[in-house]
Amino acid sequence: MMVEQALDMYMKNTTELTDLVGERIHFVKAPQGETFPYIVFFAVSDPPFHDIPARRPRFQISIWSKNKYEALKIKDVVSRMLQRYKGKMGGSGGVRVKQGVELDSPVFYERNTHSYHIPVDFKIIYLEA
Repeated sequence: MMVEQALDMYMKNTTELTDLVGERIHFVKAPQGETFPYIVFFAVSDPPFHDIPARRPRFQISIWSKNKYEALKIKDVVSRMLQRYKGKMGGSGGVRVKQGVELDSPVFYERNTHSYHIPVDFKIIYLEA
């Protein structure tokens, strides 16, 4: 299983998160006209380790909402889910995560969509199969 698929499954199977965004969790791009709030995530970079069979991709998990406090609440849930996460992500056949590390989470207001955007950057360190 690819780490992107494991992360997608993990987020979509976490009730605390889906209670806030429903099934509106998208890889790379949200459908045009998507209902707020929603999440879009993608890998920003994936530098290899040179001497061990592990990866450490950096993901941006973008939270979009019309309400800043709702966006911050969703951000808190995502942070609790992934910060220091260890274990099998994505169920059986999933990815063996050694650690999730939050890097940054600024808050922006997007004037063109009149919405709040919190791009949460995470590094997910995992062992290759």
